[in-house]
Amino acid sequence: MSALRVRSRLACLALLLGGLLATCSRPAADVPPDLYLIVVDTLRADRLGCYGHELPTSPFLDELAAEGTVFLDNTSQSSWTKPSMVSLMSGTYVTSFRDVMPDDVPSLAQTFQQAGYHTIGVVANVLLSPKLGFDRGFDYYDARENTEEELADLEARGIIVTPCREIEAMRAELDRLLDEEFARRDAGAHRPIFAYLHPMEPHDPYEDHPRFAEALPLEGVPTRLPSEWHRAEVESLSRSPESAESKDEWRIMNAHRGFYEREVRATDEALRVFFDRLRAAGRLDNAVIAVVSDHGEGLYEPLAMLRPAARDKAPLVRVFQQGHGRNLNACLVRTPFLLHGAGVPKGVRVDDPVENVDLYPTLVALCGIEPTGTTQGRSLVDLMHGSADEWKRDLHSFTLFATSIRERSTGLKLTLVSHAGRKLSAVPGLYDTVADPDERVNLYDERPDDVARLQQKIELWQAAFPMESSDPASADPEQLRHMRALGYIGND
Repeated sequence: MSALRVRSRLACLALLLGGLLATCSRPAADVPPDLYLIVVDTLRADRLGCYGHELPTSPFLDELAAEGTVFLDNTSQSSWTKPSMVSLMSGTYVTSFRDVMPDDVPSLAQTFQQAGYHTIGVVANVLLSPKLGFDRGFDYYDARENTEEELADLEARGIIVTPCREIEAMRAELDRLLDEEFARRDAGAHRPIFAYLHPMEPHDPYEDHPRFAEALPLEGVPTRLPSEWHRAEVESLSRSPESAESKDEWRIMNAHRGFYEREVRATDEALRVFFDRLRAAGRLDNAVIAVVSDHGEGLYEPLAMLRPAARDKAPLVRVFQQGHGRNLNACLVRTPFLLHGAGVPKGVRVDDPVENVDLYPTLVALCGIEPTGTTQGRSLVDLMHGSADEWKRDLHSFTLFATSIRERSTGLKLTLVSHAGRKLSAVPGLYDTVADPDERVNLYDERPDDVARLQQKIELWQAAFPMESSDPASADPEQLRHMRALGYIGND
């Protein structure tokens, strides 16, 4: 057996909080556990306390993690929602641009539905449309945009208006749907529940939450800009990092980073209310909870993918990557992966690298369900119990603009750019993620042998997991309108 770096987090077992969190014993074989899948859109792992963040952004998720299993090194398969969710919900790698659920692969919800589960999906991200197959396998699926009345209410409350619903409204909807199903269960019509909640709060545009001002002051965000690297990049554009204009932009960037953290805290708070209600009613005694994300957020840490002419003239808030979708930097693909509940060991932190593609086979295994198709990820059940003989060697991510591989044995990460990326003057990169976790020093020209070796690995991976591409230019008018409202269209 390889030396799995699985460490019990004994200190966290003190966070029992009077038994508020459910126990994690295995369910009886004849009573399948309920499953609660939480996909928090745009959530970086390093902005949660259980992943080392020093500010109180996630007290509830930290408690959940202390009583469950945390995978410390998780990689999402894309830095944009639709391809990432295609991968997560199908258990397949993204090797070509794919924003439509494949017809020939059973979805995660279909697998649970066919196993007798009542499947519910309440989704804030309006891009995950039924038109693209994201509702496949759900008895109930709601990814609608805000109604005119809801938009008017948001505007009256001074909240930034987007098509995507607030987590509180979604939580209330899911509470109602679950209450209806629990009533049927109590009347004798027992069937297990698969409930998928996809909140959108940490996604740009960020809403401020002044109630967290004391705990999360805007001026207190760690690694405040400008760092030395940022200064050097600004100077390379023949601008002064100390000019009044630059200082104003630094303040804007820092404020946005603070608002992001408050959005994470607001999400955490809403999830506590949701699960505390279930726990008080005894509904978590036989349940699995999974918390993951589709991708991270730039928060002005990497350079944005811009044409040189655009970068030369752009304000600093556009020179650096605030959002996501083009690049594959660590901050955009390192996402949380937490498990809690039935069959999940308590207080375990797993260092071995895993991927979002592993979620599907893991949840199927935890719930004792026979897979309905072949997934390309691996179940993490043996790994979190410390009994896996060997583990994966490489981690993969893909966007329309780039493809990356991170090699576990060396820590090297190669990013190759596509034709679309080259049109934006993106350059390939090789990074030593052990010595340079922020991927600042490009070794591509210095280490051609490593580049050639890792490029061959990418080609073998693409050949082993071919995926039919969908046309990124074929989005219907509604999808284009939603993408424009969420900031994906209209910049560069």
